[in-house]
Amino acid sequence: MKTGNKSNDENREWAERQLEKTSEAAGEMEETGTRQLLLQTLHEMNCNVEELDNGEILFYFEGGQFMIRACDDSNYATLFYLFFYDVELYDTERVEKLKRVVNRTNSRLTAQTFYAVDRERGLINVHCSSTFYFRPEIRDKHTYLIAELRDIFNTQHFLCGEMAKDDDCEDED
Repeated sequence: MKTGNKSNDENREWAERQLEKTSEAAGEMEETGTRQLLLQTLHEMNCNVEELDNGEILFYFEGGQFMIRACDDSNYATLFYLFFYDVELYDTERVEKLKRVVNRTNSRLTAQTFYAVDRERGLINVHCSSTFYFRPEIRDKHTYLIAELRDIFNTQHFLCGEMAKDDDCEDED
């Protein structure tokens, strides 16, 4: 019995066509992996990009040197801001202050700050990292990536500000 509405067969056919379109779009999105998507986005942002032999991506953004670890079979990438602060290894007061400030920074901000000892140069280098989701379904990828970079810069600014404070002011919250 057919009324003024579409038949069940017509509705089913329409639904199948819509499902096919959705599946095709999802398949196209899956073809671009996270690493390739990041490379494409960085190029669109006019970043100078260098692909390392180990798969890591180096690039510069607003004067900072960054590295990304990403692979095409994961939905996540890790962004690193390298060597943004250092302390002389044998300046024990500054080293102790740095340890406290790194802990404070990590407890208050989302990006993680860590340090590494460079005995050869006599320095403790400070770095920052953030792991984030990055897939084709993100509409404005370069704005999304810039937001991650801004978060890293905010972490750098906080740590540097805390290190610049007088020792008398250091424990104020």
